[in-house]
Amino acid sequence: MAALLGTAACTACLAAPNLPVLIALQIVAGTAWGGILLAGLGLAGSVGRHGREGLFVGALFAILALGAAARVGLTLAGIPFSGQVTLPLAAALWGAGTRLCLAWLRPRAGVEAADR
Repeated sequence: MAALLGTAACTACLAAPNLPVLIALQIVAGTAWGGILLAGLGLAGSVGRHGREGLFVGALFAILALGAAARVGLTLAGIPFSGQVTLPLAAALWGAGTRLCLAWLRPRAGVEAADR
């Protein structure tokens, strides 16, 4: 739910008519980001096998840092951030991240039998 709220708020920021509306939308987007971060930390802690929770939480923070570094790199490269550039790039990166997460979380026959 927080992801949908944050997406809607960020999309509305592109068409904000004035500064007070933009500030309100940024507050909504920031609140949604906090919800997404807490949900991600909870998931990373619960998905990690006994004794491996720290690895999952550390991987989450490493991915977030990689995303921040990539955002800074794209800005320094001078890529213009318009809807024509940002939306396809975001869709491609989200798709790649989704495929990676699904492949990582897919149960494996040998590992599942060893856990029992």
